Amino acid sequence: MKIKILLLFRALGIIFLFPIWALELEIETLFIESGWRNAVHRLRMFPSKFATRCVFLVLGGLNALKLQAAASRCEKTQTRVLLRILKQGASTAFGRDRGFDKISNYEDYIRKIPVLTYAEHEPYITRQMSGERGAIVADKPLYYATTSGTTGKPKFIPVTKEAAKYSHKDVSLIWLYYLARRSIGFLNDYILAITGQPSEGRAPDGTPFGAASGQLRAGLPRFMKKIYAVPEEVFQIEDYHARYYCLALFSLKCQISHIASANPSTLVLLFETIQKFQTSLIKDIENGRISTEINLTPEIRSKLEKLNTADRRRAKELTDVLVVAGRMDPAFFWPRLASIACWKGGNSPLFLERLRLIVPDVVPVFDLGYLASEIRATVPVERSHHGGVPTLHRNFFEFIRVEDWEAGNHSALRLHQLELGKRYYVLITTDSGLYRYHINDIVRVIGRFGDTPELVFEQKGDGVTNLTGEKLYEQHVQKAIADAAMAVGMSLRFYMAILNKKMERYEFLIEISGDTEVSAEAAANLLKRIDVELGECNIEYRAKRESLRLKDPVLHHLKVGAFAAFREHRVLAGVREAQFKIVILSSNIDLLAEFDRVSTIEFPRT
Repeated sequence: MKIKILLLFRALGIIFLFPIWALELEIETLFIESGWRNAVHRLRMFPSKFATRCVFLVLGGLNALKLQAAASRCEKTQTRVLLRILKQGASTAFGRDRGFDKISNYEDYIRKIPVLTYAEHEPYITRQMSGERGAIVADKPLYYATTSGTTGKPKFIPVTKEAAKYSHKDVSLIWLYYLARRSIGFLNDYILAITGQPSEGRAPDGTPFGAASGQLRAGLPRFMKKIYAVPEEVFQIEDYHARYYCLALFSLKCQISHIASANPSTLVLLFETIQKFQTSLIKDIENGRISTEINLTPEIRSKLEKLNTADRRRAKELTDVLVVAGRMDPAFFWPRLASIACWKGGNSPLFLERLRLIVPDVVPVFDLGYLASEIRATVPVERSHHGGVPTLHRNFFEFIRVEDWEAGNHSALRLHQLELGKRYYVLITTDSGLYRYHINDIVRVIGRFGDTPELVFEQKGDGVTNLTGEKLYEQHVQKAIADAAMAVGMSLRFYMAILNKKMERYEFLIEISGDTEVSAEAAANLLKRIDVELGECNIEYRAKRESLRLKDPVLHHLKVGAFAAFREHRVLAGVREAQFKIVILSSNIDLLAEFDRVSTIEFPRT
């Protein structure tokens, strides 16, 4: 009862006080810049920005209270969510075939439903996409969220009207609520949000499929769309280089106060595009054109050039940036940038380090949490770490200890049973027709929020190699190479480890930052240091090296731009850009052929 009363008072405060705070903040933004032109522009944007801030603070705040209430009674909430999802799915063909009507508790659920992959769901999803009502979800999906992962082969996740509202939109509002409270300047200017295409095609029954992020943006009310710097047409550009050029062009035309992109490598590439084409971009802003060297279809070019009105004043500001800074520096062309949002878990630190070399240290980077096309799994609620609270009020979670899974034991634990510091594979049950779905992700418990464990994404499940019993994980490689590079004073732009089973050794790929010359001796020292650091991270690796069961590793020095070329090749081959994820540890030796190399360094022997 006390908790309910407290939540009621907090809800009343959110409803009545936050709009006043939002109004105060927006009034302050009117006086950020001097001049009549700026005043008129900000007055014109005032209603959209004020309404957007109110939505984030009020609706987001109320949804955050729901999550907080759920987190205070983890086990009960999860039981209720499971039974709700099973009740919804009982009328579907999948539910009838699996006997959902006979399931009354969690024990029944795990007894009747084994751990499943997409392959077991796919036949029912295909039937639904072909027009069969209620094959995998009871209602007709609004769209199918597509995911390509690292393979390029698409998976289709049905998203119903209810799922779109409660599991996508409302959960996103919770994250935006916390952002609006922590970064009050994020709406001072325009937002740069890099999303996927909302519609990439249609299913046989006519239902669209595309990126969940694109669908979320496409469904925004008109007043919210006004605060986005880049028009939606840019995300329809198929040519890889043309899309980034136009992203750079339209974002440079505006003052940006917040940037959002799931993948930090996307942000690094955007800033590199700005640096590379700075002269051409300024010229296009000044003339209101798009360079003829940019590969655009006539239809897209016509639409974008109408939106790219000539702005000599902004072009002059950017030219002055070049004079003052000597390069296109975001500290000068976006001086009021207040925050950035992207992934911070898994392998993201590799690109976050590069992002930090570009963006001023005073600009905080907020974690988007653990999310995929299949699920918005966590919402970060603290700034002190990049863990998040599971969306336990919308989705049902199960977990299998990593060591148990590798031993062939698939006994699952529920959310409230997790232990601090332990690592688990994740199984999800959602209102999008996924049941005990093995998403092949590994998470770690890093804290608690109320009665609920906080989770952080660590890596994909396939980011582990084991030839002689060393059981090497991506985290080992990430830490070892980063520590080794720091120890020898070398700055790395990209790195990767590949297990060569035939040669019984690990092969390391590195791309050096900038055009720095690296001697064979320096590269050999780095290789030797990586070997030592891996032994420090993983005693089994050290034991297998000392016993000669693992042969001497080698180091491949990559050409400058090798990773960018690899990324482009993968996107052109069908991997969706927003979902491009780096697996920095692999047993696929064929990957080596996809990188341009300067040299190969053998392990030094003294």
